[in-house]
Amino acid sequence: MVKDLVSIITPCYNGEKYVERILNSIISQTYPYIQFIFVNDGSTDKTENIVKKYQEKVKDKGYDFIYIYKENGGQASAINEGLKYATGEYLTWPDADDELTNDSIQKKVEYLKKHKEVGFVLSEAYIIDEKSGKIVGELKRKHNYPSNIFDNLVLQKDIWFAPGTYMVRMDKFTDVNPAKHIYESRGGQNWQMLLPIAFKYICGYLPEKLYKYYVRENSHSHSKGNFEKEIKQIEYMKDILLHELKGLNVLDKYKDDIYIKYYIDRLNVSFKYRKLEIFLDSYNYLKSKDLLNLKIIVKRIIMLRKV
Repeated sequence: MVKDLVSIITPCYNGEKYVERILNSIISQTYPYIQFIFVNDGSTDKTENIVKKYQEKVKDKGYDFIYIYKENGGQASAINEGLKYATGEYLTWPDADDELTNDSIQKKVEYLKKHKEVGFVLSEAYIIDEKSGKIVGELKRKHNYPSNIFDNLVLQKDIWFAPGTYMVRMDKFTDVNPAKHIYESRGGQNWQMLLPIAFKYICGYLPEKLYKYYVRENSHSHSKGNFEKEIKQIEYMKDILLHELKGLNVLDKYKDDIYIKYYIDRLNVSFKYRKLEIFLDSYNYLKSKDLLNLKIIVKRIIMLRKV
Protein backbone atom coordinates (compact mmCIF):
# COMPACT_ATOMS: atom_id res chain seq x y z
CA MET A 1 0.00 0.00 0.00
CA VAL A 2 1.29 3.45 -0.93
CA LYS A 3 1.45 5.64 2.18
CA ASP A 4 -1.19 8.38 2.25
CA LEU A 5 -2.74 7.09 -0.98
CA VAL A 6 -6.19 8.47 -1.81
CA SER A 7 -8.60 6.27 -3.74
CA ILE A 8 -11.04 8.24 -5.87
CA ILE A 9 -13.99 6.27 -7.25
CA THR A 10 -16.13 7.93 -9.90
CA PRO A 11 -19.15 6.10 -11.35
CA CYS A 12 -20.51 7.30 -14.68
CA TYR A 13 -23.38 6.52 -17.03
CA ASN A 14 -23.57 8.29 -20.40
CA GLY A 15 -21.37 11.20 -19.39
CA GLU A 16 -19.95 12.29 -22.73
CA LYS A 17 -21.31 15.83 -22.32
CA TYR A 18 -19.66 16.51 -18.97
CA VAL A 19 -17.18 13.82 -17.94
CA GLU A 20 -14.15 15.89 -18.97
CA ARG A 21 -14.86 18.17 -16.00
CA ILE A 22 -14.00 15.52 -13.43
CA LEU A 23 -11.13 14.15 -15.54
CA ASN A 24 -9.51 17.57 -15.87
CA SER A 25 -9.93 18.20 -12.17
CA ILE A 26 -8.19 14.89 -11.35
CA ILE A 27 -5.10 15.68 -13.40
CA SER A 28 -5.07 19.19 -11.92
CA GLN A 29 -4.76 17.99 -8.31
CA THR A 30 -1.83 19.26 -6.26
CA TYR A 31 -1.76 16.04 -4.21
CA PRO A 32 0.79 13.45 -5.40
CA TYR A 33 -0.64 10.09 -4.27
CA ILE A 34 -3.89 9.23 -6.03
CA GLN A 35 -5.52 6.05 -7.27
CA PHE A 36 -8.25 7.03 -9.71
CA ILE A 37 -10.90 4.38 -10.31
CA PHE A 38 -13.37 5.22 -13.07
CA VAL A 39 -16.38 2.91 -13.33
CA ASN A 40 -18.24 3.06 -16.63
CA ASP A 41 -21.70 1.89 -15.64
CA GLY A 42 -22.76 0.54 -19.03
CA SER A 43 -22.59 3.81 -20.97
CA THR A 44 -23.93 3.68 -24.53
CA ASP A 45 -22.47 7.02 -25.64
CA LYS A 46 -18.83 8.13 -26.15
CA THR A 47 -17.91 8.09 -22.46
CA GLU A 48 -15.38 5.28 -22.89
CA ASN A 49 -13.58 7.00 -25.77
CA ILE A 50 -13.27 10.24 -23.83
CA VAL A 51 -12.03 8.57 -20.64
CA LYS A 52 -9.46 6.46 -22.42
CA LYS A 53 -8.02 9.59 -24.05
CA TYR A 54 -7.23 10.79 -20.53
CA GLN A 55 -5.62 7.54 -19.46
CA GLU A 56 -2.07 8.59 -20.36
CA LYS A 57 -2.57 12.07 -18.91
CA VAL A 58 -3.57 10.56 -15.57
CA LYS A 59 -0.61 8.18 -15.62
CA ASP A 60 1.78 10.96 -16.67
CA LYS A 61 0.70 12.76 -13.53
CA GLY A 62 2.04 9.78 -11.58
CA TYR A 63 -1.38 8.53 -10.58
CA ASP A 64 -2.65 4.98 -10.70
CA PHE A 65 -5.54 4.75 -13.17
CA ILE A 66 -8.07 1.91 -13.17
CA TYR A 67 -10.80 1.84 -15.80
CA ILE A 68 -13.70 -0.53 -15.27
CA TYR A 69 -16.59 -1.26 -17.61
CA LYS A 70 -19.68 -3.02 -16.28
CA GLU A 71 -23.27 -3.52 -17.27
CA ASN A 72 -25.55 -0.74 -16.10
CA GLY A 73 -26.67 -1.23 -12.53
CA GLY A 74 -26.80 2.23 -10.99
CA GLN A 75 -24.35 4.30 -8.97
CA ALA A 76 -24.32 2.09 -5.89
CA SER A 77 -23.55 -0.95 -8.03
CA ALA A 78 -20.73 0.97 -9.74
CA ILE A 79 -19.31 2.08 -6.38
CA ASN A 80 -19.25 -1.55 -5.24
CA GLU A 81 -17.27 -2.49 -8.31
CA GLY A 82 -14.79 0.30 -7.62
CA LEU A 83 -14.43 -0.63 -3.95
CA LYS A 84 -13.00 -4.00 -5.00
CA TYR A 85 -9.93 -2.18 -6.33
CA ALA A 86 -9.58 0.64 -3.78
CA THR A 87 -6.34 0.33 -1.79
CA GLY A 88 -5.91 3.85 -0.45
CA GLU A 89 -5.73 5.04 3.15
CA TYR A 90 -8.39 7.57 2.24
CA LEU A 91 -11.47 7.36 0.03
CA THR A 92 -13.69 9.84 -1.82
CA TRP A 93 -16.30 9.31 -4.56
CA PRO A 94 -17.03 12.45 -6.62
CA ASP A 95 -19.75 12.34 -9.26
CA ALA A 96 -18.76 12.32 -12.93
CA ASP A 97 -20.58 15.59 -13.63
CA ASP A 98 -18.95 17.56 -10.83
CA GLU A 99 -15.49 18.99 -10.27
CA LEU A 100 -12.82 19.02 -7.57
CA THR A 101 -10.88 22.20 -6.95
CA ASN A 102 -7.17 21.61 -7.60
CA ASP A 103 -6.33 21.55 -3.88
CA SER A 104 -9.38 19.54 -2.81
CA ILE A 105 -7.62 16.23 -2.15
CA GLN A 106 -4.55 17.78 -0.58
CA LYS A 107 -6.46 19.89 1.92
CA LYS A 108 -8.75 17.04 2.98
CA VAL A 109 -5.78 14.71 3.55
CA GLU A 110 -3.95 17.41 5.52
CA TYR A 111 -7.03 17.90 7.67
CA LEU A 112 -7.43 14.18 8.38
CA LYS A 113 -3.74 13.79 9.24
CA LYS A 114 -3.99 16.70 11.65
CA HIS A 115 -7.30 15.70 13.24
CA LYS A 116 -6.91 12.08 14.28
CA GLU A 117 -10.13 12.20 16.29
CA VAL A 118 -12.42 12.31 13.23
CA GLY A 119 -13.36 9.41 10.98
CA PHE A 120 -14.10 11.52 7.94
CA VAL A 121 -14.24 15.11 6.77
CA LEU A 122 -16.70 17.33 4.92
CA SER A 123 -15.84 20.45 2.94
CA GLU A 124 -17.97 23.26 1.57
CA ALA A 125 -18.84 23.54 -2.13
CA TYR A 126 -19.96 25.89 -4.84
CA ILE A 127 -23.27 25.22 -6.59
CA ILE A 128 -22.87 25.77 -10.33
CA ASP A 129 -25.61 26.11 -12.93
CA GLU A 130 -24.46 23.96 -15.82
CA LYS A 131 -26.19 26.01 -18.52
CA SER A 132 -24.67 29.33 -17.54
CA GLY A 133 -21.56 28.07 -15.76
CA LYS A 134 -22.27 30.61 -13.02
CA ILE A 135 -22.12 30.12 -9.27
CA VAL A 136 -25.72 30.13 -8.06
CA GLY A 137 -25.22 29.12 -4.44
CA GLU A 138 -23.01 27.40 -1.92
CA LEU A 139 -23.09 24.44 0.40
CA LYS A 140 -22.12 25.67 3.84
CA ARG A 141 -23.02 24.45 7.32
CA LYS A 142 -24.25 26.60 10.17
CA HIS A 143 -21.81 24.82 12.48
CA ASN A 144 -18.29 24.40 11.18
CA TYR A 145 -16.71 22.29 13.92
CA PRO A 146 -16.19 18.50 14.12
CA SER A 147 -19.49 16.94 15.08
CA ASN A 148 -21.73 13.92 14.94
CA ILE A 149 -23.71 14.39 11.71
CA PHE A 150 -25.71 11.16 11.83
CA ASP A 151 -29.00 12.89 12.66
CA ASN A 152 -28.32 15.55 10.05
CA LEU A 153 -27.85 12.90 7.36
CA VAL A 154 -30.98 10.97 8.33
CA LEU A 155 -33.18 14.05 8.61
CA GLN A 156 -31.45 15.96 5.78
CA LYS A 157 -30.92 19.06 7.89
CA ASP A 158 -27.95 21.43 7.62
CA ILE A 159 -26.14 18.87 5.48
CA TRP A 160 -25.70 17.88 1.85
CA PHE A 161 -25.01 14.81 -0.25
CA ALA A 162 -22.52 16.18 -2.79
CA PRO A 163 -20.24 13.13 -2.64
CA GLY A 164 -16.95 14.81 -3.55
CA THR A 165 -17.19 17.02 -0.47
CA TYR A 166 -16.56 13.98 1.74
CA MET A 167 -13.37 12.04 2.37
CA VAL A 168 -13.30 9.05 4.72
CA ARG A 169 -10.49 7.14 6.34
CA MET A 170 -10.47 3.73 4.70
CA ASP A 171 -9.76 1.89 7.97
CA LYS A 172 -12.82 3.53 9.55
CA PHE A 173 -14.92 2.77 6.47
CA THR A 174 -13.94 -0.91 6.54
CA ASP A 175 -14.45 -0.99 10.31
CA VAL A 176 -18.16 -0.31 9.81
CA ASN A 177 -18.34 -2.01 6.41
CA PRO A 178 -15.82 -4.88 6.43
CA ALA A 179 -17.22 -6.37 3.22
CA LYS A 180 -16.58 -3.08 1.37
CA HIS A 181 -19.98 -3.55 -0.23
CA ILE A 182 -22.93 -1.17 0.04
CA TYR A 183 -26.65 -1.73 -0.42
CA GLU A 184 -27.39 -1.50 -4.13
CA SER A 185 -30.21 0.78 -5.18
CA ARG A 186 -31.01 2.88 -8.23
CA GLY A 187 -31.59 5.73 -5.80
CA GLY A 188 -27.92 6.46 -5.25
CA GLN A 189 -25.06 5.62 -2.92
CA ASN A 190 -24.44 8.39 -0.41
CA TRP A 191 -26.56 7.26 2.53
CA GLN A 192 -25.05 3.78 2.24
CA MET A 193 -21.52 5.21 2.18
CA LEU A 194 -22.00 7.77 4.95
CA LEU A 195 -24.52 6.56 7.52
CA PRO A 196 -22.53 3.61 8.94
CA ILE A 197 -19.38 5.68 9.45
CA ALA A 198 -21.35 8.68 10.74
CA PHE A 199 -23.08 6.43 13.27
CA LYS A 200 -19.76 5.50 14.89
CA TYR A 201 -17.36 8.36 14.12
CA ILE A 202 -17.48 12.14 14.23
CA CYS A 203 -17.09 14.22 11.09
CA GLY A 204 -14.53 16.96 10.63
CA TYR A 205 -15.35 20.14 8.78
CA LEU A 206 -13.31 22.20 6.34
CA PRO A 207 -14.84 25.68 5.91
CA GLU A 208 -13.41 25.96 2.42
CA LYS A 209 -15.11 25.42 -0.93
CA LEU A 210 -13.21 22.47 -2.37
CA TYR A 211 -15.85 21.08 -4.72
CA LYS A 212 -18.03 22.33 -7.55
CA TYR A 213 -21.48 20.77 -7.53
CA TYR A 214 -23.16 21.16 -10.91
CA VAL A 215 -26.93 21.33 -11.18
CA ARG A 216 -28.35 19.65 -14.28
CA GLU A 217 -32.11 19.33 -14.67
CA ASN A 218 -31.83 15.84 -16.15
CA SER A 219 -29.25 14.54 -13.70
CA HIS A 220 -29.76 11.59 -11.38
CA SER A 221 -30.49 13.84 -8.41
CA HIS A 222 -32.54 16.40 -10.37
CA SER A 223 -34.91 14.29 -12.45
CA LYS A 224 -37.38 17.11 -13.04
CA GLY A 225 -40.13 17.06 -15.61
CA ASN A 226 -41.04 13.40 -15.28
CA PHE A 227 -43.61 12.38 -12.69
CA GLU A 228 -42.78 8.68 -12.74
CA LYS A 229 -39.04 9.30 -12.28
CA GLU A 230 -39.56 11.77 -9.45
CA ILE A 231 -41.93 9.46 -7.59
CA LYS A 232 -39.62 6.50 -8.15
CA GLN A 233 -36.67 8.45 -6.79
CA ILE A 234 -38.66 9.28 -3.65
CA GLU A 235 -39.43 5.57 -3.26
CA TYR A 236 -35.78 4.66 -3.71
CA MET A 237 -34.63 7.14 -1.10
CA LYS A 238 -37.14 5.90 1.46
CA ASP A 239 -36.07 2.32 0.80
CA ILE A 240 -32.36 3.11 1.19
CA LEU A 241 -32.89 4.99 4.42
CA LEU A 242 -35.08 2.28 5.96
CA HIS A 243 -32.55 -0.37 4.97
CA GLU A 244 -29.56 1.47 6.44
CA LEU A 245 -31.26 2.37 9.70
CA LYS A 246 -32.54 -1.17 10.15
CA GLY A 247 -28.98 -2.45 9.72
CA LEU A 248 -27.81 -0.03 12.42
CA ASN A 249 -30.67 -1.06 14.75
CA VAL A 250 -32.04 2.47 15.04
CA LEU A 251 -35.01 2.28 12.69
CA ASP A 252 -37.63 2.67 15.43
CA LYS A 253 -36.16 6.01 16.46
CA TYR A 254 -36.45 7.55 12.99
CA LYS A 255 -39.23 5.63 11.26
CA ASP A 256 -41.95 8.24 11.76
CA ASP A 257 -39.69 11.03 10.53
CA ILE A 258 -38.82 9.04 7.41
CA TYR A 259 -42.43 8.36 6.50
CA ILE A 260 -43.47 11.95 7.15
CA LYS A 261 -40.71 13.20 4.83
CA TYR A 262 -41.68 10.57 2.27
CA TYR A 263 -45.34 11.60 2.22
CA ILE A 264 -44.53 15.30 2.14
CA ASP A 265 -42.33 14.71 -0.91
CA ARG A 266 -45.09 12.66 -2.56
CA LEU A 267 -47.60 15.37 -1.76
CA ASN A 268 -45.48 18.05 -3.39
CA VAL A 269 -44.71 16.04 -6.50
CA SER A 270 -48.28 14.82 -6.98
CA PHE A 271 -49.55 18.38 -6.61
CA LYS A 272 -47.08 19.64 -9.20
CA TYR A 273 -48.22 17.03 -11.73
CA ARG A 274 -51.89 17.09 -10.72
CA LYS A 275 -51.97 13.43 -9.71
CA LEU A 276 -55.05 13.41 -7.51
CA GLU A 277 -54.97 9.83 -6.22
CA ILE A 278 -51.41 10.04 -4.92
CA PHE A 279 -52.02 13.55 -3.63
CA LEU A 280 -55.01 12.43 -1.56
CA ASP A 281 -53.20 9.37 -0.27
CA SER A 282 -50.31 11.54 0.93
CA TYR A 283 -52.68 14.20 2.24
CA ASN A 284 -54.66 11.68 4.30
CA TYR A 285 -51.51 10.20 5.81
CA LEU A 286 -50.23 13.61 6.87
CA LYS A 287 -53.66 14.52 8.18
CA SER A 288 -53.67 11.39 10.33
CA LYS A 289 -50.40 12.59 11.84
CA ASP A 290 -51.87 16.08 12.40
CA LEU A 291 -49.19 17.60 10.17
CA LEU A 292 -51.24 19.60 7.71
CA ASN A 293 -51.13 23.37 7.67
CA LEU A 294 -53.22 26.03 5.93
CA LYS A 295 -50.84 26.26 2.97
CA ILE A 296 -51.27 22.57 2.16
CA ILE A 297 -55.03 22.76 2.54
CA VAL A 298 -55.18 25.70 0.11
CA LYS A 299 -53.09 23.73 -2.39
CA ARG A 300 -55.49 20.84 -2.11
CA ILE A 301 -58.52 23.07 -2.79
CA ILE A 302 -56.83 24.62 -5.83
CA MET A 303 -55.94 21.20 -7.17
CA LEU A 304 -59.44 19.79 -6.75
CA ARG A 305 -60.92 22.75 -8.63
CA LYS A 306 -58.59 22.13 -11.58
CA VAL A 307 -59.23 18.39 -11.83
